Amino acid sequence: MAASMTLSRFSSTVSVSKPTPRVNASMFPRPPLTPFSPAARTAPPLALLVAHRPGFDGNYWNFHGPGVSEEQYSYAYAAAAAGYATFRYDRLGTGASEKPEDGYNVVQGPTEVGILESVADAVKNSNRIGGRKWSKTVLVGHSYGSVQSNALSQKRGDLIDGLVLTGFSAYTMGLPFYLVSTVYTMAKMVFPQRLGNLPDSYLVTATSFSGQQNFAYPYYVTAAANKLQRNTEQAVTQGGLFTIGGLAGPAADFNKPVLVVLPDKDFIFSLSAGIQNGMNLAEQAVKMLYPASSAGKGIVIANAGHGLNFHSTAKGAYTQQIDFLDSNGF
Repeated sequence: MAASMTLSRFSSTVSVSKPTPRVNASMFPRPPLTPFSPAARTAPPLALLVAHRPGFDGNYWNFHGPGVSEEQYSYAYAAAAAGYATFRYDRLGTGASEKPEDGYNVVQGPTEVGILESVADAVKNSNRIGGRKWSKTVLVGHSYGSVQSNALSQKRGDLIDGLVLTGFSAYTMGLPFYLVSTVYTMAKMVFPQRLGNLPDSYLVTATSFSGQQNFAYPYYVTAAANKLQRNTEQAVTQGGLFTIGGLAGPAADFNKPVLVVLPDKDFIFSLSAGIQNGMNLAEQAVKMLYPASSAGKGIVIANAGHGLNFHSTAKGAYTQQIDFLDSNGF
């Protein structure tokens, strides 16, 4: 029996092709998907399927709130203004998606890649997403979402017409420091009112500072943006953290366009130095992981930390991503 995903932005349910836990999903703009910009596309329909990082739910891609404008910070808004529809979902254990009791053996990287595969298959090969058939699908990930997207491209490249991997590189020296310095603590202890019902295996950063030092470049994160991301922080499971290292690797046969976007001050994937000894770590990742890509490109975003979308420089980064898609015929 196939599980269903509840779509929060419009009244419908989507049954994915494999038995999976329930995940909450949303699409922007809302059906009938009429672009609200003069940049309305006349090309065949395309969906941007986006996967997010630890500490957020799907709203990472539509980050806005008090003092944080949608026009300045929302990836979904920027994509829609350029004529692209986005489909996003809360990863397992976050937001309104199911939160399995077993955060060790169930909510793991391989499980989440399986869910991503089912969703990508539904986007690519059915009309169950947005009530229409999408001729092209670009998979956009961030951080853990980029790792999962890379994993999917290794095994099911047929479901993906293009990749945009943000907050990501092949440089892994920062990961041990990240795992220590976040001081991950049981979510129910740090946020008892919001996350008090979660099992012990669901974790959040211990303090606002332990989150900031890993995810932010403080000079370019406003007080309002910092407050919003802290007040909406979501849990990551121990199972997810323990298995992330086994997912990423070369997708030697993937021959479609790939863009890697690395913030210059990304502590996790560059130790806050996106260019090291003259080497662009984003370009290096494309060469190492996607040697057959027809249009591989790596860019380093100045004045941004790992949590790219809540920095004041986010809009410029979105423009570069959209320009890449446009230049490759999407």
